[in-house]
Amino acid sequence: MIFIANALPVNGGTTFLIRACREMHRRGQKVAVLVMFPIVDEKLRAELERYAQVFDLRDYLWDHGVFFRMQLMTFAPVRWRALLDMLRQFGTTVHVMGIFGLFFASRLARRLAGVRATIGVYHQNEYLFDAQDTYFVRAFRQCFNAVPASQFLFFNQANVTNYSRFFGTDFSGGTIAPIGIEISEDLPQDLPAQVRGKLVSVGNLVNFKTYNGHIIRIVAALADRHPELHYDIYGSGSEEEDLKALAESLGIKHRIHFFGPMAYSDFGKNVGQARLFIGSGTALLEAAALRIPAMVGIESIKQPETYGFLSDIDGYSYNEYLPDVPRFSMQSLVERVLSDQVFAEEIASACREKAKEFSIESTINSMTTLSDCAQTELPGLGTIDCVRLCCSFVGVALLDALHLSSTFRNRRDQSYGLT
Repeated sequence: MIFIANALPVNGGTTFLIRACREMHRRGQKVAVLVMFPIVDEKLRAELERYAQVFDLRDYLWDHGVFFRMQLMTFAPVRWRALLDMLRQFGTTVHVMGIFGLFFASRLARRLAGVRATIGVYHQNEYLFDAQDTYFVRAFRQCFNAVPASQFLFFNQANVTNYSRFFGTDFSGGTIAPIGIEISEDLPQDLPAQVRGKLVSVGNLVNFKTYNGHIIRIVAALADRHPELHYDIYGSGSEEEDLKALAESLGIKHRIHFFGPMAYSDFGKNVGQARLFIGSGTALLEAAALRIPAMVGIESIKQPETYGFLSDIDGYSYNEYLPDVPRFSMQSLVERVLSDQVFAEEIASACREKAKEFSIESTINSMTTLSDCAQTELPGLGTIDCVRLCCSFVGVALLDALHLSSTFRNRRDQSYGLT
């Protein structure tokens, strides 16, 4: 199998890729990862290289990414003979992890016979956007629609519903699998002692993770009743300065600690101390697996509400806004965990049991079956297509720079169903 990944930053997508490749390596499957853009955490890359062959697209571009940079590398002239010689040993099924990976897979299909793509919906809004009607948008939809629903991988039922509604296509024939984590039968022996009053979140500080701001306000509201209360935030991003300003404006700057990105190897050491973890994505699952009460942070929600804890979730859907699922006050649940040790212990145990449903073994079983059953070949993108796409994408970027349309860049900040 060939994974086409946008980049390898410090985030849940990269750590998931490591877990997936590690499990496939354990099964004796040969795996390649083609990294599209030079945004790479070297420690995570080194870990990934233990289980997969990792290749950088820019090493196979005629200009080595000097003139065609970042997303434009997708459409740049390629030294195809060298790239195809490398990829052939890994088969003809490519697993796409984003829009630009889909475009490049379509370029591969023009030159490598039999290329079939499976599409993973790693962020629910990656492919959902209503941008201005440009050639770039039309070409994306043509490539996207050429892949049958049976070759899509969704990580929860809510995504299937959203995609079916948005595209007017029945995606119920796609595969649904958990966004897998590794979970052992026993807890790690070296877990640190819990720190009283310690709340923790881990993840990039971006617009749609509104729960960070909600928790900062909750800390301010509960500070008088819980003098030991503090909130440790691991991650960085565009919202960091606004969150720091919020903490300062509420007079609780000393209670909100910003630690920057966390090394994946330090997750247990830092998160294992938490009385309560708040978040979304795989970090929530990892925290629950450590037997930490893990509260769901609903993405993009404006109200300080939650579905409760991971153990309260039915199935695999927990990140997205789901209008028919009951929601609860985040503040009331935070205070109960802080005040009621018996309740906190019960929730911690229940969260760990729920986390076991999200095993990487189940994920790879589904991905392997999906790859084996994929039949439809991708239509190819030729040189003229790439020239037009490159020019059209420059136009999309120009519209964004002039503040005329940022729909494409901000597509992940959308939340379908939110009012």
